[in-house]
Amino acid sequence: MGFFFYTNYNSKKGQQLSENNHASLLFWWREQERQVRIEGIVEKFDRNESEKYFYSRPHESQIGALTSPQSKGHS
Repeated sequence: MGFFFYTNYNSKKGQQLSENNHASLLFWWREQERQVRIEGIVEKFDRNESEKYFYSRPHESQIGALTSPQSKGHS
């Protein structure tokens, strides 16, 4: 088991992860007054799992994800 995050595979982030599957995430743990950094290998969900998650989101959130500038590929 691990951490899960979702991104548009055609976004800049999605394309970068296709080229280099080493990633890290960083978040602030307020109660501990510390930053936490996690590093690891990224694995892509199969299409069915990705779509299952996407369609579980509220409709407005789906529209926002599709129209967001971060969902656009880079040139």
